Amino acid sequence: MKPNRRNGFTLIELVLVVGIIAILGAVAIPALIGARDDAKKKGDAQANAKSLQMMLETQKSETGTYGTGGPYSWNSDGTGTVMPNVPFQVQGNSKMNYLLTLGNGGLTYDLVVSDPTKGGTPRIFHTDQTMREITPP
Repeated sequence: MKPNRRNGFTLIELVLVVGIIAILGAVAIPALIGARDDAKKKGDAQANAKSLQMMLETQKSETGTYGTGGPYSWNSDGTGTVMPNVPFQVQGNSKMNYLLTLGNGGLTYDLVVSDPTKGGTPRIFHTDQTMREITPP
């Protein structure tokens, strides 16, 4: 006579597998949510930077320069040195600081977007009049 053997998993094995999956999920989900929030912040910052760049290009086409003076800033708390003739306002939920530095008699500019809530590396987006992102050094 053959011994009575069942195919399948025991209750202990199933509970153990579910427990391992739950632990992995508890570790992975906060990291994924944080990455999604960071990507949203960077996307908002890029959209606002592109909007400011378009206003600067309009300024240059009308006057021949991006402007004079500076640097100009738009801060997350509503303060800053706003550039005349450029009606830029930060859109979205992004609480970023924008710093615009004009150079070469108003023919070039440098735009840095930073996150005031982050410590060591607050810069999240950097571009210039070429409208390409400049990667951090």
